[in-house]
Amino acid sequence: MWKKIVSVGEQKLNELATQVLSNEALIEGVQDMMKVALNARKSAVTTVKTALKLVNVPSLDDIQRLQTKLDEIEQVFADVRQALDERDRTPK
Repeated sequence: MWKKIVSVGEQKLNELATQVLSNEALIEGVQDMMKVALNARKSAVTTVKTALKLVNVPSLDDIQRLQTKLDEIEQVFADVRQALDERDRTPK
């Protein structure tokens, strides 16, 4: 009996899924909603970046660029330190 109930339930669920997925208007509606949501997110990100810039607060991109520059400078200092150490080890 349970097997029959489960089987009928699965069959009805499959039929419903097929009907939903074959409904072009529904699919187009979902796609449109996703586009609107993505555009809203992009707009919000742009607005936040602009607001942060107006109040002179760095954005995440600004901080990441600064971190990259600091890493480059740190590497230059390490290279200079190594060159000085090698020079100091060389007999005069």
